[in-house]
Amino acid sequence: MILVLRDQYKDYLLLILGYLNSNVIEYYYKHKAPYISGGYYRYWRTYLNQIPIKFPETSDEKQLAEEIVYKVKLIISKNELKEKIARFPHTYIKSYRANGIEFDTLMHTFIKPRKDV
Repeated sequence: MILVLRDQYKDYLLLILGYLNSNVIEYYYKHKAPYISGGYYRYWRTYLNQIPIKFPETSDEKQLAEEIVYKVKLIISKNELKEKIARFPHTYIKSYRANGIEFDTLMHTFIKPRKDV
């Protein structure tokens, strides 16, 4: 699914991402959208447009929104780290090369014995 936001909502991207991935919205959506085989739901525009999204207005709501955005950023950074680890060492080499650093040799040692997958 691709979500395209209107320009007026682009500043709320991470907040909307937090809402859409919350248990509350999942519960709401499962009671609105049709169930398909395999335990999945159809994420069609018709049903997505019905999701109630409230943007922060009061100072308390803005503080809550900041907490949601903080947690979304934390989850994103953890996922990025997991991806880097999964692609080790290639991802790290790429990031160094992007900064103009090149290696003469590359050697890595694992502290604990590594099991082949």
